[in-house]
Amino acid sequence: MAMDTSPIPEEAKLPWRRCCRQRYRTRILRLLEYTDLAKRKWFRGSELLDCCEIPKKGESPVERRAQYQELLRKAIWRGFFGGVAGDFGGGADTRIRHISTSPLANRWLPRTAADALFFKAAWTEDFLFSRVDSFTWLKGLGINVPRSWGPAEAHTEKTPNSSKGKRGRVATFDRADAEAFLRQQLDSRGDYYEPNQTDDWNCQRCAVDALRDYLWQRAGRAPKETVLKEFVRRIHDDWKAEKAKAGAISSR
Repeated sequence: MAMDTSPIPEEAKLPWRRCCRQRYRTRILRLLEYTDLAKRKWFRGSELLDCCEIPKKGESPVERRAQYQELLRKAIWRGFFGGVAGDFGGGADTRIRHISTSPLANRWLPRTAADALFFKAAWTEDFLFSRVDSFTWLKGLGINVPRSWGPAEAHTEKTPNSSKGKRGRVATFDRADAEAFLRQQLDSRGDYYEPNQTDDWNCQRCAVDALRDYLWQRAGRAPKETVLKEFVRRIHDDWKAEKAKAGAISSR
């Protein structure tokens, strides 16, 4: 019987893309939740607007927030956060990360999304602004940045022993504890490559996300993506080989 090699229709890929976007959003929001404000590299649009909520005399908080939502939209449209101001077309992506769950959404917000004809205030929940852009925009409006946010360049500070060209977080974590957690998950939930697994345990990415969340809850930090992927792959391969060996012995 010949295998069907026809391309998968784009509309059939949408549920899978939405699932991937949902996982991406959940992972980002958890990282923001577990990271101290003074060490954050990104702030949500709603957090920027929260800084603007102290109303003036005779002004309601709702009116105040709506006013600054409109100022934020105009700043995006005018290219304050990057992108080509004025025209539609190429080069219009901003420096704003877009964490919407829509399967058609871009990872980087197009500047044209801030067009007054299409823009919705609720979208600001899905916008992430860099630390520098957040401080610059707020201070440009005369808004005092909360002390808990720390200095504008907190995330770029270097230690005295750091050398030029060295980047990224140090890949240190409790490997024994992480391995015990992964093996417990594999023993209780089975191989994530097995068919009919749940949506949160049906690929290596799910195991990486679960381990990252566990490490953040235990230690308040986690190594970078590539380190976690390699660690999960190695533990999974070892666990699978041990299961196969145990099965071969029991069948003798």
